Amino acid sequence: MRISGVGAVVGALVGATARSAVVLLHIEGVVARMPAFLIPSAAIGLLVGGIAGAAGKPLRGAAIGAILSGVIFELFMLPCVSVIGLFSPETGKEFLGYTLPYALQMALAGAVAGGAGGGAACFQPQIRNRRLDGRLPAGEDSASRGD
Repeated sequence: MRISGVGAVVGALVGATARSAVVLLHIEGVVARMPAFLIPSAAIGLLVGGIAGAAGKPLRGAAIGAILSGVIFELFMLPCVSVIGLFSPETGKEFLGYTLPYALQMALAGAVAGGAGGGAACFQPQIRNRRLDGRLPAGEDSASRGD
């Protein structure tokens, strides 16, 4: 598998933006005006989008991004649900029910980031190296080589 730098950068930027947008959809009021609540999710989006976009193919990047983003979100939320459930079992069940759609949205954000990064990787200019068998890249002839 070839790693794409362009795909990683595009995926990281889209991942940070997409995960921040999901957070903004779910928080309201004064909290929504505080960017500190967006920073952790945006940082995870940078990492997930970068990893997924580096895959270099849109479908592969989308799958990697969805899995990483959804799993990371659930790994964070399940301990939160457990703590809330200790104090109030009914609230813990409600909270768990609320986090499932949120996790799916985070997975979708990861898929978008990975797909965008993989798509960008497909359109980057390909740098062709000279092959060992003596063939030259398109546009060069033996006269320009000095043979």
